[in-house]
Amino acid sequence: MDLVIYTKYNVAAKICGKVYNLLKENILSGKILYVSELERLGNETIRNECNLIYKRIKIKGIAFPVSISLNNCVGNYTHENGNDEYNIIKNGDVVKIELGVNIDGYIAVLGETLIYNETSTNEIDNENVKYIEFLDKLQKDIVKIIKHGEINDEVKTYIESKCTELECFPVENTISYQHLDGKLSTDESKYIITNYKKYYDEEDLLISKENLCFEFEKYEIYTINLTIIKNNSEGETEHKYLEPHQPHIYRFNEYFYNLKLASSRSFCSLIHEEYQKNAFDCVPYKNQIKYKSGIKESLKNGILIQYPIYYSKDNNIVFHKKFTIIVEENDSKILRYF
Repeated sequence: MDLVIYTKYNVAAKICGKVYNLLKENILSGKILYVSELERLGNETIRNECNLIYKRIKIKGIAFPVSISLNNCVGNYTHENGNDEYNIIKNGDVVKIELGVNIDGYIAVLGETLIYNETSTNEIDNENVKYIEFLDKLQKDIVKIIKHGEINDEVKTYIESKCTELECFPVENTISYQHLDGKLSTDESKYIITNYKKYYDEEDLLISKENLCFEFEKYEIYTINLTIIKNNSEGETEHKYLEPHQPHIYRFNEYFYNLKLASSRSFCSLIHEEYQKNAFDCVPYKNQIKYKSGIKESLKNGILIQYPIYYSKDNNIVFHKKFTIIVEENDSKILRYF
């Protein structure tokens, strides 16, 4: 891989790591526990850090907005008024943080899980700590396993087998995906799905990706998504999920559609100028009447992708670890976040 490209990936990763450590410090110290404030701090820090580097590069900034999801929320959550159970971090909460940075089309994504305790003397729930430690170990294993010529189904099987040993399981249809063309994912991206389940819509059309088998190739870039949930009390790995509100994070895909409404075209122009094809927090735009028709028409015509927010119906806690790797001959190289 070209050294300049490799450097830009690692610069993006370093910013991810810096922002995560800033958020972690504020949470664990109890200084900032409001999700909205943490998200604002994280996103502003990404922008500020990007403004300091590569002055001539225009495409740089947030690839995936700071998302903070608590306890049984699987992920993709940003602050939404009226949902205080998930807007304020409380003692003992399991906190999942995710963010992404784009430097000239080279994207790094980072997701980590931590536990907040009000005082340093409080004992952390070992039952939850073991899952975080498990994900740390699993990350190291995955980096060694994924290499040129290896098959994605072997990785899927390995993850599931290790989860079974700890009496947890990957969340249904958890997707790790290949980066292509400076975007988080495209229809041409290869992907790994753990715990694959077929879900259909009302018209009996498959709404989840099919589980395809392929070989990894040298210098491919993947964001690996390790998202797990505790087994039910009876030891069952089947879980039910709720989707009580609309998604918060959206992204325009690679397709173009000539939107009919002037308000829709205005919304698209605004988003493209600010975020290009990167993911963005749509909540502030949803709350403005002038953008609602643009969001609706873009969704209707399939050019706007949503990141759904699921909650475990039985309130089982979800943990995650996400990171970006470069496939090499004998293993993979994880980007330098810290």
